[in-house]
Amino acid sequence: MKRPDESTYYAIRPDEAQAQVALANHAPGGGRFVYGLSRPGVRASIPALEWQLPSTTSFDWLWNVQAARLLSDRFRQVLEPFLGAEDHIQWLPARVVTRDGEPLPYWVAHFPEPLDIYDDSRTQFGPSGIPFPGRWTLSPTKVAGHHVFVPPSAVDLLIVTAPVAMAIRAAELTGLEITTL
Repeated sequence: MKRPDESTYYAIRPDEAQAQVALANHAPGGGRFVYGLSRPGVRASIPALEWQLPSTTSFDWLWNVQAARLLSDRFRQVLEPFLGAEDHIQWLPARVVTRDGEPLPYWVAHFPEPLDIYDDSRTQFGPSGIPFPGRWTLSPTKVAGHHVFVPPSAVDLLIVTAPVAMAIRAAELTGLEITTL
């Protein structure tokens, strides 16, 4: 198999087949805060973010009704060495409590500075200006220098370079699927 080069990008998203859904613990303001993460900007006042897991098994990417990118500490440790000067992630501390009451450290990956990542001439946009699902193409010049980023308004997706995808596979992170873009 040919080794992918730096210009190959991968989509990382929760795996529906092994989805483990974390249920929100409705701490005061927590749910409203998480829903607001779809808007840009660095967050300063962060409420306690906590989810309940209805089982004793956790995955590295947990689905949740608020669509927060709820990632394990292990997932964060895999991503961080690849983050360059152009990659902006605000790691918001969170906690996931298993059915047995065991608290697990998690992180909500918030991207405070949305990128214009689309190749305008090869992307089909809807009337609202949002690209149609599956009908968008990355602009190599717009994503140059970025190793981990998200499409604007996509809450269940990370886009990574080939070395990042290879590290995720090597770490055998769970609860996600990796596809080539």
